[in-house]
Amino acid sequence: MSPLTQVALERTFGVELELIGAFGLGDRLVRALRAERRDDGLLACAFGCWRSVHEPSLHLSETYPCGCELVSPTLHYGRSLDRAKVTGFVRALGRAGAAVNDSCGLHVHVGVGEAAKEADFLLSALALAYEWSRVLHALLRDRRVNSQFCEVHTAWLTAPVAHFFTGTERATYAKLMRLILERTSVKVTRDDKLDLPRDRALNLTALALYGTIEYRLFESTLDPDLVLAYVELCVRFTALIITTAPKLNEQRAPTEANVRSLLDMLEVSSTTRDLLWTAEVREHLRRLHARPQVRLPDMDLGMLDARSRHLVEEVVAHYR
Repeated sequence: MSPLTQVALERTFGVELELIGAFGLGDRLVRALRAERRDDGLLACAFGCWRSVHEPSLHLSETYPCGCELVSPTLHYGRSLDRAKVTGFVRALGRAGAAVNDSCGLHVHVGVGEAAKEADFLLSALALAYEWSRVLHALLRDRRVNSQFCEVHTAWLTAPVAHFFTGTERATYAKLMRLILERTSVKVTRDDKLDLPRDRALNLTALALYGTIEYRLFESTLDPDLVLAYVELCVRFTALIITTAPKLNEQRAPTEANVRSLLDMLEVSSTTRDLLWTAEVREHLRRLHARPQVRLPDMDLGMLDARSRHLVEEVVAHYR
């Protein structure tokens, strides 16, 4: 067993699945899951205690006037029974008549344990998120590349900490988290999370809240095998972060070669490769003549020192 696979099997994970449905969706879910409805939106069933929460971003209609986000319990990737809980739960959603549309997302949280407290881990996460962000989006046919809820990791996000890669100053976890969270303290509560810059393909602010990386770039689906493939991709990418020394490389272009390179490096299973590396994805990449358009939000460069400000100006000029 390779070191990356060993680390992957040690990860915890959770899934957040957004869906829509007709009137009475909640009651049908309870019946399909043979669940007990508890306080705080908990649905206790054979697949664990999942929480139903309101999700205001969903696009509802006369046909599907109901919607929610279903949040899994904490699961262990190395346990086949826990992975089966996810697929069993998703199949039950289909039996209950649930549906998804293009406003529905699927988020995967992967636990990183004590690594969340290490500056090197955060540097590796930033570097690899920047390096592979466009490839990950392309692997999913770029359908959410310009979504405000899972933006590509562009230079503007990485630049404020770039001097830690190139300079002699040693980053501390607190310094890095202050930069990422744009706050004066790393103490963050769950009530604060909507005010944080969390809407990235890889949400690193979740480290301060839950000790996890949140992957936000997937469309919701009621295909249980595809959900599990997304989970494997996220778990193995997190394992790559944990096992990789911090190094800031150039951002990789969304090409067939880079997609194959990423899947090979992550050592994904043949089943996951077949589900992700589809003819539709390959055709999309062949037609992708230019890199995806990315938005560069305004930045207050005054918060940075002279060296960091220079780096920001260089990378932003590159993307302009």
